[in-house]
Amino acid sequence: MSMRARRLTTQSKMHWTSRKKTIPNFLEFVKDKTILDYGCGPGYQAVAMVQQGAKSVVGLDINPNWLERARALATHNQCTDRVSFCEAERLLADSSNRGRFDVTLCCGSFKHFADSGKEIAHMKSMTRPGGKILITFAEPWLSPHGSHMDNFCKVPYLNIVFRKKL
Repeated sequence: MSMRARRLTTQSKMHWTSRKKTIPNFLEFVKDKTILDYGCGPGYQAVAMVQQGAKSVVGLDINPNWLERARALATHNQCTDRVSFCEAERLLADSSNRGRFDVTLCCGSFKHFADSGKEIAHMKSMTRPGGKILITFAEPWLSPHGSHMDNFCKVPYLNIVFRKKL
């Protein structure tokens, strides 16, 4: 296995471990379910969920570069038959997706939404009646690991020391 392949697999495992810590009984929400990963980024958790028994996962994002990386990750992990990735506007505009998902999962994406109420309405419309919407929030920026740099730098408050100008 190449270094890049090992890193991608490690990232998926890290996301799976993080979700199990953040959402009690997470496997129960995933196993044999159709899932919308709302704000999927590079696809690590979408791939991890199908590896852990999700029936299918659709990753949704607005960033075409993330979606390209996510598709490559799914191809590398040979799970393109159960996981796919789609540009947000396209998926949300397709009325056949309304009520399609057992679970809509949005992990750490809310800080990126300009209109969170609108995004929650979209999540609700995509989730089947009786389905679940699971939302988690990333650490606040001014916390020890708020920089999202934990994967490569364990220095706490690094985001405070090296502030970007607003």
